[in-house]
Amino acid sequence: MSFLLVLAWKNLSRYRRRTMITAAALAAGLLLFIFMDGWLQGAERESERNIIWYESGSAKVMTAEYLEDLKSMPLKHAIQDPAAVERALEGAGVTTTRRTTFAGEIFYGEGSLFVKVVAVDPRTDETIYRLSETMAEGRYLKPGEQAVLLGEWLAEDLGIKVGEEITIRTRTRYGAFQTLDLIVVGVLNTPNPVVNKGTAFIPLGLADEALEMEGAVTEITLYFPEWQNPEEKIQSLQARLAPMRDLTVESWKDLSRDFLM
Repeated sequence: MSFLLVLAWKNLSRYRRRTMITAAALAAGLLLFIFMDGWLQGAERESERNIIWYESGSAKVMTAEYLEDLKSMPLKHAIQDPAAVERALEGAGVTTTRRTTFAGEIFYGEGSLFVKVVAVDPRTDETIYRLSETMAEGRYLKPGEQAVLLGEWLAEDLGIKVGEEITIRTRTRYGAFQTLDLIVVGVLNTPNPVVNKGTAFIPLGLADEALEMEGAVTEITLYFPEWQNPEEKIQSLQARLAPMRDLTVESWKDLSRDFLM
C-alpha cells in the first residue's frame, strides 16, 4: 500500500503542469455541479413556497364532495360549520383562515373573462397567505367592502385600472344567477402565475351575503411550520376531524399534484 502511495506522489510531482491542469478541470467541474444542483434545488423550493404562500397554504380542510369536484368549485358542497372545525383544531399547532372559492365571469367594457374568484377574510388571511406583500398598485381588501383585487396579468388583459368598476357574474349556493358590481382597489403582482393570470379576490363577508352561504365556506386553509413532517401532520389533523365524517384534510402536495408531476 505504501508503495502505491509513493508511486502516485512521484507521478503527481514529476508532471506538475499536467497535475495542475487535471486538478483545475476537476475542481471546475465539481464547482459547476454544486452550483447547478444548488440552483435547481433552490428553484424547486421557491416554486413550492409560491404554491403554499399564494394558493394552498400548508393544507386545506374541505368536504369530500367538494374535493371530488374541485375543478368545478361547487358551492353546494361547502363546510356548514367552520367554527366547529376551528374548535376541533385548537391546540394542534396550526393557523387557520376561511375562504370561499367559486367560478365567475368578469365583465368590463365590451370584454369578459372566466376567472376563479376567492373570497378571503382580510382579518386572518394574511396570517397564512402573502398577498398583501405583493401589491403592485392600490391597497389590500377591507372587511365587507364592495371591492376586488385582481392579478396583474388579468388586469392587463381586461385593460382595468385601480378605481374602476367591474361586474362579476356567478351563481349562488342554490344555483341562482348573481351579479356583483365591484370597485378594483388593488392589483397584485405575485411570483405565482396562476394568481396573476386568472384570479380575483373579494372580502369573505361580501361573498357570504351575495352567494347565500349563510356562514358556510368552501375551505379552511391551514398553515404549519415547513420543518414538520407533512404526512404525519395531516394524519394527526385528520384524526381530530374524524367525528366530522364528511371532511377531509388535503396537503398542498396533494392539491398541487398536477403541477408537481
